[in-house]
Amino acid sequence: MKEKKKLKNKLIPTNRYINQDFISKTNNNLIKKINKPVAKIQIDNFKTPTLSLKSIITNKEIEEKIDTKENLTDYNDIKEIDEVDIIQIWNEYSLSMENIGKYNIASILRISTPSYKNNIITYTVPNNTSKLEIDLEKQKLITYFRNKFSTNINLEIKINKTIDEKFAYTNKDKYDLLKTKNKSIMKLKEIFNLSV
Repeated sequence: MKEKKKLKNKLIPTNRYINQDFISKTNNNLIKKINKPVAKIQIDNFKTPTLSLKSIITNKEIEEKIDTKENLTDYNDIKEIDEVDIIQIWNEYSLSMENIGKYNIASILRISTPSYKNNIITYTVPNNTSKLEIDLEKQKLITYFRNKFSTNINLEIKINKTIDEKFAYTNKDKYDLLKTKNKSIMKLKEIFNLSV
């Protein structure tokens, strides 16, 4: 009969290792287990998400506060503003939107030229989508103009579907556009036997 080997195992007291970090081997990877402290989070410090019912109510309250503050603002120094000033500030605002990465609104602001009459800036866009985009930016745009001119200025957006016709996308459209501007294009086409 074979004799069993006696192992020399001793019990190790655990009270020595209570507050120490342990390393356990799992899937051949060493993972260090550390007791992590529990974070104390105050929910009041977080902003509401943009797509929730609470955020819609909060945004409406903020807009109402802004509207009341603007209505209370008294612009005593009314200076003469002409359309050239409006166009210059309009282009400055569109450039600032482009610089911060809002390319969509920047391109919409460059579709046409704003007009100005009786403290109302009138801007024409080609479709409802562009109008909605400007409506989202309208409050910031008005505030920007009011700060620049220290005058109570408003913005009116109109839709003119004929603006969209200015853009020529196909070769035929481009040829037709050039033909309306210069009649000699037809002669060049015939002389060189060009096709459209």
